[in-house]
Amino acid sequence: MPENTRHLSLELTYLATEKTTNVHNTVSDNNSLKILFFISFVLSCHFSFAQKGYQAYYAQINLAKMAAFDSQYVEASQIYFETFKSYEFVFARDCYNAIEVSSLTNDTVRTQYFAEQAIKRGIPVSILQKMPNLSNFRNTRSWRHVLNNADSLDAVYNASINWDIRKEILRMFAKDQEIRSQYYKWYNFPIRPFIGNKWEKTNRNQVHRIIEITEKYGFPGEQLIGIDHPSMHEKIDAHQLSCGMPIVLFVHHYSQPNPSFDFVLLNQIELGNLWNEHFAVICDFEAQFGKNKFEALGYHSVRFSQKDYNPEPIDERRVRIGLLSLKEQKQLESCSVITHFQKRLY
Repeated sequence: MPENTRHLSLELTYLATEKTTNVHNTVSDNNSLKILFFISFVLSCHFSFAQKGYQAYYAQINLAKMAAFDSQYVEASQIYFETFKSYEFVFARDCYNAIEVSSLTNDTVRTQYFAEQAIKRGIPVSILQKMPNLSNFRNTRSWRHVLNNADSLDAVYNASINWDIRKEILRMFAKDQEIRSQYYKWYNFPIRPFIGNKWEKTNRNQVHRIIEITEKYGFPGEQLIGIDHPSMHEKIDAHQLSCGMPIVLFVHHYSQPNPSFDFVLLNQIELGNLWNEHFAVICDFEAQFGKNKFEALGYHSVRFSQKDYNPEPIDERRVRIGLLSLKEQKQLESCSVITHFQKRLY
């Protein structure tokens, strides 16, 4: 199927299934708005996918993870390898998981490839030096090649980042955390409403600015501004391996009812600009705190699940953005071979 036709088919499926799901929700006004929203989305983004779409990327990554769950490590490593070869940009967490799986196959050439891809995506060599499953690999010639190439690979990573936007997001995050810290200090209890108003206004402006950036450059996620490093802020853990700062700002924005920007964000998943699990986190906060007014696309059960939930519509939403089904996700969580980043907020 041609790429444009395939993408349109995906979005028409999204529209159709959402409309079907809405029939069961009995919120007619919201349903009408959702239907109009999806029609508008389909028409606006039909011709926007210039590169190979990431729906296929997520599908392959999911196959690799489930192969690892089934102890098919060679097959999982092969799927990761073929996927990485097909995409110029791959996510750092997927690189980390690929290393974990490949290390179990004793394929030093393939493990070297994944390690070098990880450094190209911003993962420091110091992280690789501490990975427990790489103890044998670190005694090989392939590991020495990784060390010799590390500086040049890190230079590739740094050259791929829009540092002006990264610095702007850093300032946003630092300001957000500063106000948050003031808000929760016990001695500020008498003036907490004033701090809260300041936080809300600042956060709203920040989210609107991120939408402006998204419309001009793409969502400021890992592909655009790289992963968060501990040197950027004291709240960042070295093993997050993610671009979570913008997601924190959206989480704070949607910890209360606010109009959704999902119509802007949705196609950013297909472009590889916004990690699908991050999008699902935003959706979950919208649904949890939207008070049935700003629920947007509904629960994806990454962070929250609705009361008395029916897994079928949730699975439909998850599959649309390339997530594993709830059953598969639960199975994967029992797999000790790979790190489960989805347990982290960002």
